[in-house]
Amino acid sequence: MTTQTEHRARRKGTETRQRTKMVGLRLRPEEHARLTRLAQLRGVNVAALFESTVADLLATPLPEEALTA
Repeated sequence: MTTQTEHRARRKGTETRQRTKMVGLRLRPEEHARLTRLAQLRGVNVAALFESTVADLLATPLPEEALTA
């Protein structure tokens, strides 16, 4: 049994929702990182995305990828 001082820090609600969304969509960690950066560029919250929007965002190249491709 853990004492009160040994408990783990609680996650913020948005972080928990984002993790749940990532697991629900079965994204690889690198896809999730890329998706997060694309969402930030568009000013969208990752936790609020729907699957169709996720597919659209993942098909969009990041600015640095467009320069190197």
